[in-house]
Amino acid sequence: MGFKKEKTQKEIEQELALKLEEEKANENSDSNDLTKDTSIDNEPQISEEEEEALLEEKSKELSKDDRYSYLINRIDKKKEEFNKASKKIKMMNYIMLGIMLVCIVGALIFISVFKVEEGSNLTWLPYVVIGVAIAVAVVAYIFMRLQRKKVEKVGNEYITFVINQTNSVIYEEPKFLDLKVESIADKKETFSNSRIFKDIKSFKSINVINATFEGSPIIAFDCAASVIQKNRQIPHFLGRMFVLPLINVPKEVRALFQLKGKNEYSYPVDDLEGLVEVTNNDKYVYYISDPKYKDLIDQKVISLIKRFRIDKTIYDVIISINGSSFYVGIDYEDSFISIPSDAKEGFNLKRIVKSKEDIDKVLDIYKAISSKRFHD
Repeated sequence: MGFKKEKTQKEIEQELALKLEEEKANENSDSNDLTKDTSIDNEPQISEEEEEALLEEKSKELSKDDRYSYLINRIDKKKEEFNKASKKIKMMNYIMLGIMLVCIVGALIFISVFKVEEGSNLTWLPYVVIGVAIAVAVVAYIFMRLQRKKVEKVGNEYITFVINQTNSVIYEEPKFLDLKVESIADKKETFSNSRIFKDIKSFKSINVINATFEGSPIIAFDCAASVIQKNRQIPHFLGRMFVLPLINVPKEVRALFQLKGKNEYSYPVDDLEGLVEVTNNDKYVYYISDPKYKDLIDQKVISLIKRFRIDKTIYDVIISINGSSFYVGIDYEDSFISIPSDAKEGFNLKRIVKSKEDIDKVLDIYKAISSKRFHD
């Protein structure tokens, strides 16, 4: 299904667009045209308030389970330990910073008011004072650097603990097997292979999951991906990505689908080389490399994708198929995927409930696409 190398990109896109138009003309538009079927857009959805209430109710039900109450207690206790250690280290830093400033200011004041009388044997005193001030400043600087590393170590230990504890219940057996968790790991190449965005420069990934789902390997990770514009980092994706294999789709086939966002934090997919537009409306946009495979994402799959609500928690959802791999990127609000550290708030099970629900939605989409069969 590849393209001839001698063709220009423009010629390729024109050829694909022509093939797509020919296929649309030969189909029954009432049953197959994605742009005309409005039944999905008219499906009733509960309000954000109702969804929040349901999440709260499910969280309360889970909290009655000994496993989850134990989980909450352990996380809250670990968070308390982290906050105490962090507060103590910061206090020691402030004290050392204060001592350093007092010494420096005191030395400057001493030098400005100290007068060496002619014939005095105290000419060396200002140099001693300056030397002491510099020595204190150096010691304070080294101390604060070491304390900062302590804070980072304590913080990383807390992050690792929360990640391990929450994933043990989010990716439960028997649905998921062979669970392996890495708190921090570089998944930039995996993200780039999805071909969602071009020119990603800054990238960080944490909470990396490797497991097995119904015999297929699944990878999941939280990440932040940014581009550089006018010497500034502009985040294009902040959320969770899932990756699974698609053995029924040839490697040369690419598809890109985005459930559109409603605010400035959602960026349209832009790695569109070799793709032609299938559908573009106010709800979603869909691109494919070969019109023959445009039913990879048909009305049934779109209905599954639209179970995700674009709201204050989810900014947009992106589906990518590339190199016989299936990618789903859920662009979350920052606080949803951040590790909670507020000392005044207890761990909320709603994070776990919603994460499990969203994973189920991802897997339903995957099963629908992977069950399709195509013939050359």
